[in-house]
Amino acid sequence: MSGKKRGVRWETALSLAVILGLGLTLGGCAAATVGEVKQKGPIVLQPVQPQPDASKIKSGLAVYYFRNLYKSIYEIPKGKYMLMEGKPGPPLAQLNRKFKLDEPVFDSGRSEGVGMYIYGYIRFPKPGEYLFRAKANDGVRLILSGQLILNDPTVHGDRITGPTMVTIPEAGLYEFQMFYYQRHATARLELHWRTPDLQDFQPVPAEAYAHLPGKPPVE
Repeated sequence: MSGKKRGVRWETALSLAVILGLGLTLGGCAAATVGEVKQKGPIVLQPVQPQPDASKIKSGLAVYYFRNLYKSIYEIPKGKYMLMEGKPGPPLAQLNRKFKLDEPVFDSGRSEGVGMYIYGYIRFPKPGEYLFRAKANDGVRLILSGQLILNDPTVHGDRITGPTMVTIPEAGLYEFQMFYYQRHATARLELHWRTPDLQDFQPVPAEAYAHLPGKPPVE
């Protein structure tokens, strides 16, 4: 076989290898989960102890609003700065909204440049394994019982974040925290779960959310 033929065959084989490798890489990217939380083992959540007085608990989630054109979820104020820069709003009955262009985001009074810290409790009706995912535009970060569940911090259009599975040892109220921001144009914030009794994801229902009036933010 001549050196020229060997060279042609080698170049052909190399090209095929590159194409195959590129296809595998792209396939891997397509299969990757946005906002995926790396788990070394099951995320086991612990309920609030002691459980809040049922007579003092109210429906919905508490919320603080911020005014800024955020580029990352990590820019939203925390701790004492949250209380200084944020403005509390009426409780949110549910996290299942898509906002049109120029439509105010929840009760913020603004359609753009909105940051939110949402907190309170989420009620799990029974023990078992639950899957969570979010559909958001822009960034979203979910923390349950102090553990990171969903994290999609950058500016982006409507897209699904997750899912992440958690193990619930017993029914009851669990600590809930969410950071969210909308930068420009349209906005969306939805939180879905798949309970042990569901075959597919559904929006977390309003009856699952609760808060204690007057309780300051956890952060």
